Amino acid sequence: MPPDSTSSWFHDIVSGLAYSAAQTHAAPNCLPLGPPYNDITRFVLEQQARLPDYLRSPMKLATLGFDLLGCLRTGRLFHSRSAPIRASQIAVWKNSNQSFQRDLIRYYESLVTFALYSRQQSEVEASATSAFSSAETESSQVLSDPQSALHCEIAIVGSGPGGAITACLLAEAGRDVLLIEEGLFHSLESGAPFSLEEMVHKYRNGGQTVALGKNKIAYVEGRCVGGGSEINSGLYHRTPPEILESWRDRFQVEALTGQDLVPHFLACEQELSVSLLPDAPPAASLKLQAGAARLGWNCLEVPRWFRYRGPNNDRGARQSMTAIVRRETHTRRSRGSRISMLHTWLRTPT
Repeated sequence: MPPDSTSSWFHDIVSGLAYSAAQTHAAPNCLPLGPPYNDITRFVLEQQARLPDYLRSPMKLATLGFDLLGCLRTGRLFHSRSAPIRASQIAVWKNSNQSFQRDLIRYYESLVTFALYSRQQSEVEASATSAFSSAETESSQVLSDPQSALHCEIAIVGSGPGGAITACLLAEAGRDVLLIEEGLFHSLESGAPFSLEEMVHKYRNGGQTVALGKNKIAYVEGRCVGGGSEINSGLYHRTPPEILESWRDRFQVEALTGQDLVPHFLACEQELSVSLLPDAPPAASLKLQAGAARLGWNCLEVPRWFRYRGPNNDRGARQSMTAIVRRETHTRRSRGSRISMLHTWLRTPT
C-alpha cells in the first residue's frame, strides 16, 4: 500500500476513534463537549507524531491492526461503521486480556478526554498561543540564535535543577559557563499549569514518554529552559538515611549522615520555599487520599517547591528554575552585584 494511502487510512481510524471517544462525553446544552471534533482529531494526530521513535511506529501499526481485524470481521473500515458498531469494537479491545489492546484504546481515550475538556473560547486560545510564541524572546539572558561561535570554559547541558544549580555555582565562583538547553524559553506565567498548551510547548514528546518492561511506567520530562522544574509540582524529599549510608560505604564519603546534612537541607528548603499546603488540599488530592485509605495504604502530603503569597496564602507559585533565576537576578542587581549572569543557548529544533 502506498505511503500516502496508509497515512490517509491512519487518519480515518484516528478520526473515528476520536469521534467515538468524544461522543461518550457529549451532554445536552454543553457546547464545549459537543461536535464537531475535528480539533480533537487534529490534536491526537499531532500527539501521535510527537511520540518518541521507539513508540511511534508500533503505535501506528497497532492502530492499523485494530482497523484491519475489525474489517476482517465486518467487511467495513472502522470509520465507515455506525456509532454503535464502533463502540462495540472499542469495548472489545478496551476489555481485552491483551495488554497492548487495552493500552491502545486507553491511549486514544486519554488524549481525547484531555483535549475535549481543554477546549476554551477562541480568543482565550489565541491569547495563550500568542504568549507561548513570544515567550522565547522574553529574557535578555537567552541566546536563541547565536550569530557566531560560542566559546566557554565550562559547558553544561540541561537547564533543569541539576544543570542550572551547577552552572550558577560555577558562575558565582568566577568560571565562564555556558548553559545549553534543547528547548525554548517560556516563562512560568506563559501558560496555565498542566494545560494542553503547556503540554505541547514545554513537555518532551508532548508528555508521552514511558519506560517499557514487565511494568510500564509513564513519566514526563521538561523540554524547555528550566527543564522538569517548569512542569512538575516540585515534590521534595530529604535524602533517605539508607541512601546516605550506601553512599558512605560505597564512595567513602565523610560527614554524610542525616545530622551532618541538616544545615544543607534547611538551606535548600528555605531557598526554594519548600512547604506544605497552607489550607485544605484540592479535591483531586482528597480523592487520592480516599482511595489510599480504602486500599489500606499509608498516605501523606509531600512538601513542594511552592511559594505562597497573598493575604490568605491563596496564590501559590511554583519555584521553577526560571522563576528563581528571575528573582535572584533582580536581587543581585539591586545589591550592585557583579556576578556574571548565565547565558543560555537555545538550540531550536529543526
